[in-house]
Amino acid sequence: MSVNDLNILVVEREPSVALVISSALERRGHEVAVVATAVEALERPCPEVLVTRLDLGERTGFDLMAEFQRLPAPPRTIVFSPSPTSAECRRAYRLGASGFLSQPFRIDELIASVEASTMRPAAVFERSYCAASGAVERCPRELAAFALRCAVSPTTRARIATAASELVENAVRHAFLDDTGLVEVRAVIDDRECVLSVTDSGRGFDADGQDEASATGLARVRCLAESLEISSKPGGGTRVTARFGASRVDFDDGRTVDLSEFDYLTPDTVREVLQSIEVDDLGEIFQLSPSIAVVIGRLLNGSRSSQAPLDHATPPPFAPPSDRS
Repeated sequence: MSVNDLNILVVEREPSVALVISSALERRGHEVAVVATAVEALERPCPEVLVTRLDLGERTGFDLMAEFQRLPAPPRTIVFSPSPTSAECRRAYRLGASGFLSQPFRIDELIASVEASTMRPAAVFERSYCAASGAVERCPRELAAFALRCAVSPTTRARIATAASELVENAVRHAFLDDTGLVEVRAVIDDRECVLSVTDSGRGFDADGQDEASATGLARVRCLAESLEISSKPGGGTRVTARFGASRVDFDDGRTVDLSEFDYLTPDTVREVLQSIEVDDLGEIFQLSPSIAVVIGRLLNGSRSSQAPLDHATPPPFAPPSDRS
């Protein structure tokens, strides 16, 4: 389906605003449906793109986003609100928003947000493990390697893999009477988040009546993830879904560039960093891990040595820590 043939649902309680938005999107060739409340929106098929205001009455835009995020393929969501707070913005992005517009906004801003196609296709990890103790180590090792290939930061990789190990161990220990069962592990990683699901067809339990204080594995996973959902019933197996936020480098932020979570730098990133430090004198905007600081320091000293003799009387503007132990 092309960018000019999207199925869009607009949720706006003001008819005049809804008309302006829907007309502009229809002129772009999109199929647009308009409803006034979150309840009406949830009665319709899931769209490709959801455009919603936050203040919708009793059930808010946050409630609507949370419901859509439960679906296997939630819509890309654009949220708008007059004078939004930073807390509202953070909550919207945690619920999967792709964009947040502050009213009043230009209609071309909305169109650009709706038609944005910068996100990479989601990467999917799917494995089945025998319900035996070996899966508790094998699963997180394979999942961490997958997350590394997807450029997930080290801290987030550690949280994802640790949570997966806890969930697999929980299934191995409690779901089956022997090691003949299977534990299904699925992770979907895109530019916004990682959604991890661990499913078994074992004994199950009463999820509503479960005392999580005694279920220490689940309690630990809840600490590691942004959100945790448990679906289980006696005799019906268990599915646990955990969500983890993703992070990326943004050189256009203008304030801080966080490279502290990177194992290495690509050539494009190296060029951006060296340009910022040597030409633009913006070394203070970078947050670096010790290992990356050593890399940048060596590159800076190397490039200066190749251009002119090093003036030892003048300390360099960037002093990396030693890479010797």
